[in-house]
Amino acid sequence: MEKSHQAKLWFSSYDFSNSGFLVMFQSFLFPLVFANIYSNQTGESAVIIWPWLVAGSSILAIILAPFTGKLGDLLGKWKVFTWCVCLAGILGIFSQLLTNFSWLLVALFFLLFNTAFELSQSLYDAFLLNIEKEKDGITKLSSFAWGFGYLGGALFAIIYFIMEGLGLSHTLMLIVFGILYLLLSSPSIFGFKRIEKRDLTSTNVIDWKKIFHPTIPVPWSHLFVYWIIADCVAALIYFVPLYLQSELLLSMNLVGGIILGAQLLAFPLTILMGRLAIKIGRIKTIQVSLFIWIATLLGLFFATSVTHVLIIALLMSFVIGSTQAILRAHFASRIHEEKSGEGLGFYAVAQKSASVISPLLVGLTITLTGNLRPAFLILTLLVVIAFFLAPQLHKKAS
Repeated sequence: MEKSHQAKLWFSSYDFSNSGFLVMFQSFLFPLVFANIYSNQTGESAVIIWPWLVAGSSILAIILAPFTGKLGDLLGKWKVFTWCVCLAGILGIFSQLLTNFSWLLVALFFLLFNTAFELSQSLYDAFLLNIEKEKDGITKLSSFAWGFGYLGGALFAIIYFIMEGLGLSHTLMLIVFGILYLLLSSPSIFGFKRIEKRDLTSTNVIDWKKIFHPTIPVPWSHLFVYWIIADCVAALIYFVPLYLQSELLLSMNLVGGIILGAQLLAFPLTILMGRLAIKIGRIKTIQVSLFIWIATLLGLFFATSVTHVLIIALLMSFVIGSTQAILRAHFASRIHEEKSGEGLGFYAVAQKSASVISPLLVGLTITLTGNLRPAFLILTLLVVIAFFLAPQLHKKAS
């Protein structure tokens, strides 16, 4: 098992690149570009269609994640990871070459590249156990990598503002970001090949039947807690930028600036929360994070000004990365290294299913009430449930 600083940097570097991709292709720029394409061609708001696109790609990722992870365990995680990264980047780039055609084509490419991107994340998570084995070491690496990733999101945001100042089109910007994602992901691709230490020229026959029989490594109740946190994160990533624009009428540049500030703050605060987890325990830290989540979601419901949004962004910076990083470390600590792809595939099921339920909740809320605010109250209720269920994460699978 390789435990060098170089291996940890290889691992952290993908958090760096995928955070930038997430900001530009899931949360900020692509949704707004797609919204313009959709509204120009149909005369309707994309707020109606966007939740269903997010849910569709997430359903594909949910179905494929355990099997993709199992395939990684048998074939080599780095190989399957490489395929997913390349598909996400290349299809993301090509989606922008179709912006003058039907919005349906752009939507189809989003379904494909977002699914590939989500699958790359679960395979990436599985490499935690190839690098660290001790409980505290896994927590430190997971927290540092997640926090370091926010610098990647900040870098992409800074580049966005530079290109905006140069007057470049948003379509060209997304092409640049797709290329940048591929370039910044290359250290992880080549590093993971070395970390995994497999005979890559092996001609051993793969038992394909095993791929279709993955085994869940933890109780289902634990996945429910992971799902609730992921549900909140998914809602914030996919819908807060649109919420700030449509409900609070903030400008696109102001929304981008707030996202940039939150990204910069999240780096040290995620590492800080990781250290707290080592000191007082992961479960207690998760509960502290859940309490902050409650305050954040209620804040979004009551927000009426930029000042409110800035306070919320500060609270969010404490937990949006740290809660997931600590949960990832907790889950990974319970998986055998040789089955890490399969195990983290089930973690991805909990994570990605949130990207289905969250858009559906938001979409239903918009349909019934005409705005996003009530959805934050529903998410708050879910977090309260997670707070009381969190101690159950100590229990082992039966």
